[in-house]
Amino acid sequence: MLCPSAPAISTPIEIAVNQYDVSALLIDLKAAYGRYSYLFVDFPFGYKHKAIQEMVDKVIYVKTPLDICFARRLIRDFKGETTDNIQKMARHYLSFGRPIFIDYERFIIQDVDLVIDGALKSDENIEIIDTILP
Repeated sequence: MLCPSAPAISTPIEIAVNQYDVSALLIDLKAAYGRYSYLFVDFPFGYKHKAIQEMVDKVIYVKTPLDICFARRLIRDFKGETTDNIQKMARHYLSFGRPIFIDYERFIIQDVDLVIDGALKSDENIEIIDTILP
């Protein structure tokens, strides 16, 4: 299985964003572009990635508090894990993952059209998103 090309984790996000290989996504976007009224793409860089920014009409950022993200991950990925494994993951998150998420949000939120609350129910967020669609 091929893994997407990605920059080294130590690369600052402002530089790294355009080093991600999004060629497969670009092919799919071009094939779907103009065929639908709306095309929602779960893409972490919004307008920031130069290869697709011309195809993006709106960027919606789902701002979910990191404690909720952490809890959701525990529930989803750590069923049946030992306490030691959960603690190991938590330490790794605090020292490594959390700072990356904070830096990412600082970078990406500068250029979004709408910020929605990831703590709300999906139906509530859909109603909010519907207000910015033509």
